[in-house]
Amino acid sequence: VEQAGVTEVLPFGHLDPRPGSAGSGLWTRWPLTPLDPVPGTKNAAPRARLAPPAGPPVTVTVVHPAAPVNRQEPRWQQDLETIRLTLAESAGPQLVAGDFNASRDHRVFRDILRAGFVDCADAAQQRHWPGLTWPTDRRHPPLMRLDHVLASRAGCVVHQARTMRVPGTDHRGVLAVLEFGGFRGVAPPG
Repeated sequence: VEQAGVTEVLPFGHLDPRPGSAGSGLWTRWPLTPLDPVPGTKNAAPRARLAPPAGPPVTVTVVHPAAPVNRQEPRWQQDLETIRLTLAESAGPQLVAGDFNASRDHRVFRDILRAGFVDCADAAQQRHWPGLTWPTDRRHPPLMRLDHVLASRAGCVVHQARTMRVPGTDHRGVLAVLEFGGFRGVAPPG
């Protein structure tokens, strides 16, 4: 990440490094205050409160629940339910980004949306729908949207959402431009 120059553009970060794809992190251009992570998920799920120069503070959560493969479906469902419950405990504007290993086809993902969130790929005023993100390491284009940027419905306007190539991964990233309470900012790629 540092070699790619991310910290030059986004100097504030909160990381939970772990081996392989189990670690996560978030970087911002504004100061942030680390919060307790989502408890008990298989992979890291760091959280922080972002303090933009104008507008309300925003709670940012990075997620990567277990994949529902190799008999891990119960763990995947548990991770997504834990994420939903943790988000429900937070007041104020929220942003949730990451590889959810889920799409609208999955009830546990729809439960998160019903808890007061909007998927930026669906709600953006300018979007490249359907925003499919996985897999990217095959000869054919991506077939599913597993990677999402979600925002709390109340007080949020999603101006733009698009996918982007991320070298070295089998997923496309998601770039979203959002406005919380009159403040416009770019969400971290999910």
